[in-house]
Amino acid sequence: MTGTLLSKKEVLLAAIPGEDGETVLRHVSVSGRRIVAVGEGVPARIAEPTRVSVFSLDSYFEQVDLSAASVKLLPLVARRHVDAELVFDDASYRLRTRSRSRRERTISADIAAMPDHDLDAAASLLPMQQRPCLQMVPLELAIAALVGRATTEPVMVFWEKGGVLISLLVADGMVQTRMRERVTVDNRDVIISRAEAGLRASANRAGESREIVLALYTGDLTGHGQETREKPVQLLEKKLTRLYRVGKKAPKDAVLRDPELYGLPFVAPDWNFLEADYRAQVQSWRYARPAAALAGAAGLLIGLYGGVQHLQAMSIASDFDQRRAQLNASLADFESMRPSDDAMAAVRSRLQVQTQSLSEVRLDRMLDWLTHLVPEGVAISALEMAPVPLPRQRTATAPTQYPPGEKPFDVKMEIVLAETALDAAEASAAEVVRRLSQRLHMVDSRLQVPAPEPGVRRNVVLVVRAQARAVNFS
Repeated sequence: MTGTLLSKKEVLLAAIPGEDGETVLRHVSVSGRRIVAVGEGVPARIAEPTRVSVFSLDSYFEQVDLSAASVKLLPLVARRHVDAELVFDDASYRLRTRSRSRRERTISADIAAMPDHDLDAAASLLPMQQRPCLQMVPLELAIAALVGRATTEPVMVFWEKGGVLISLLVADGMVQTRMRERVTVDNRDVIISRAEAGLRASANRAGESREIVLALYTGDLTGHGQETREKPVQLLEKKLTRLYRVGKKAPKDAVLRDPELYGLPFVAPDWNFLEADYRAQVQSWRYARPAAALAGAAGLLIGLYGGVQHLQAMSIASDFDQRRAQLNASLADFESMRPSDDAMAAVRSRLQVQTQSLSEVRLDRMLDWLTHLVPEGVAISALEMAPVPLPRQRTATAPTQYPPGEKPFDVKMEIVLAETALDAAEASAAEVVRRLSQRLHMVDSRLQVPAPEPGVRRNVVLVVRAQARAVNFS
């Protein structure tokens, strides 16, 4: 397992969307590849280090060639690339990169990014000051790492929990394409079919030469399409379930139902979204106790040896004192790496002020984003936006208020596509929906295809209904 402590016992946690829209926690305790316990929320007692996967509506992944003279400059160049793509606008985010290959002054790199506020919200639910957290990653990376342990072939992964569907194209253990939509029982099959078409189109644009034959259904979709599964998919599911020894603590399909948990131990150390100061604090946690135990053992051995070899007692005692002083100095350095309570309180205060400032959607930023978003030849013919009214109160209590930055707005758009042929228009519509879903909650999308008339261009119109959060365009 990647990056574990001296002990292989760990607690794996996942912050995922719940049925009511709130974030919920799930955990599993593992010892090596044996599942010890599973449950909801934070365990009452945690004696082992933890790893965490985090869900975000706005996680971002890309494989891209960047102009960089050195791998050391890759994070800076990648951040400029993401800023130019207008993925997060003015919202602060954390970005991690990994070099895949180099050609003269070009680096082929993997990019993963997530908004700061989602990572901080997950951290506030965890006992990170009581027990060391080794790694915090977007849950998509945990799913990709789990799939990468079973196959290097491209796989379409469909994951659903709390009414949120995430569609991934995973190859070589890394996310190549990510799509996210909200689904219901009525529209689930339609949206999955549309997402599959979008993933295949994205693979073709990226130059993926391998045929995509594997489609994996996980989370609440586990068992979906079981009657029509082909043998390669069945073999892949068996490989994944055999990565852990389930026993009586969890169901046989536990790995497929919670891939965001069981993939955590396989995520590469490069993908760690914890801040550098906290990682340094974890290092002190990791080595302080073994160093203290080593110092005690060394003292006992030196004392026994001094009793037997009296003539060498003075030199041995002097050596012991020097070693102990060095260890104490190292322990003091490790302890100094811990952030003070005042510093942590200041960070939380700044985060709260920034979050509360996000209350309204700025139409100018939405229009600027849409202008850069739509492909060439595609035109937005109509755009309507209105705030979603507050839910009606059945009792005479205080009116419901949206959390800061979460105020939703209904958005309706009519988009005229460049293609007139129906097949090309459907592929173009899937690409437009994929781009819009980066920052909008997609509610519905459909094509209006007028009857052909001789000598008149048939304009295919994509009608989109979605919701925008204030935090994305404030």
